Amino acid sequence: IRALRQKGMKIKLDTNGSNPDVLDDLLGAGLLDYVAMDVKALLEEDRYSMATGVKVDMDAIKRSISLIIDSGVDHEFRTTVVPHLVREEDPEQIAIALNRARRYVLQQFRPLVTLDENLGVLDPYTETKMLDMARKAKRHVRQLSLRGI
Repeated sequence: IRALRQKGMKIKLDTNGSNPDVLDDLLGAGLLDYVAMDVKALLEEDRYSMATGVKVDMDAIKRSISLIIDSGVDHEFRTTVVPHLVREEDPEQIAIALNRARRYVLQQFRPLVTLDENLGVLDPYTETKMLDMARKAKRHVRQLSLRGI
């Protein structure tokens, strides 16, 4: 990253937030121009671990969120709205937790290519439901975007 930065390149980091120490080092060194973090589910250990398929250190996830928001670096948080993992009321609750974030993006789940074969049989939320979730979540963040609908 330092070598790319020295060549004048802009740096965007995509992260799952599981390693806040590395994130803190990169932000502290001024090496990042943009950070995008996936927020997989409601910020509760059991729900988040179910969404990721591994036990998650929620303190690390929450610390990463705070580091990004407090950094002053342009950023976004994204949730892919997978039925069964993300309930209809969850995006609003996630948006409340991200209320100081610059941008929150809700992404429509596409069951075409998934690592979990069980997800391939799920029907995505309808456009109407996605729009309703976005409308409710938008009340709590500066900017909300929808992708994939």
